Amino acid sequence: MSALGAGRVSCHNVLGLGIMTKNLVRVRAGLCLLLLGCSAEPDAPPLESSIVQPIIGGVEDSGTGAHPAVVMLINGNGACTASLIAPKLVLTARHCVSQNLQPGIGCDIYGNSTNGNHVGNDFSPASFEVLTGVNPNFGGTPAAIGAQLFHPPGQNLCNNDIALLVLNKAVTGVTPLQVRLDWGPQAGEMTTAVGYGSVNDAQQGSGKRRRRPNVPVLTAGQDWNHITGAGELAVGQAACAGDSGGPVISAAGSVIGVASRVANCNDPNTSAKYV
Repeated sequence: MSALGAGRVSCHNVLGLGIMTKNLVRVRAGLCLLLLGCSAEPDAPPLESSIVQPIIGGVEDSGTGAHPAVVMLINGNGACTASLIAPKLVLTARHCVSQNLQPGIGCDIYGNSTNGNHVGNDFSPASFEVLTGVNPNFGGTPAAIGAQLFHPPGQNLCNNDIALLVLNKAVTGVTPLQVRLDWGPQAGEMTTAVGYGSVNDAQQGSGKRRRRPNVPVLTAGQDWNHITGAGELAVGQAACAGDSGGPVISAAGSVIGVASRVANCNDPNTSAKYV
């Protein structure tokens, strides 16, 4: 699976950040998020829906229903998507902030890597710039830069493709997204995927923030059909290269996962893996 970052990795392609599942987030990130000002929302279970839009990239994420707290994270090695979850804190994928040792992320359902160590040393936090807006200005002044980086230990991204980047200053004019910490993703609930990624496997159309609503959670936890581990979930077709680290958002507007990897984003039957 290849990673979803901007031309970063692929066994399954790396997508970006797999977000916080109920086990991984609570144990490893929950305390840190709360201390840094991230709020948690007790969503009510959303109703199931059978509506699925037949496009990869979705629609431009502007106007009513836009997600300005979904930001672009760039450094000299590429670009990913991230979620502002507190004024000075973004949530993204580990493979977006560390050196990638493989062309993709291979995992089994037990959380074991099937292709060796996935990542090496971290990039310097100060090398990351946060850009905002539907069409970020790559030549402009960033909204903030990185100051400190936190992520689970080790070099295996299975169940662990998640990271927190503390910023040097608050991002103003943007209301942070909430993170759902009280209960995990549920198979059948409908979500919205947001990111700056490509609209096809040819990596065309990246750099614009798009959203795709009505993306179903296909499974949460260990599943042989989708090859997900205990700390992962799979959603329907939506994410592609450059969406790595981006959120999948509940019907109530809370982040419930971070984009990690996908095999073939052109395939309408594919599933994207989130943490």
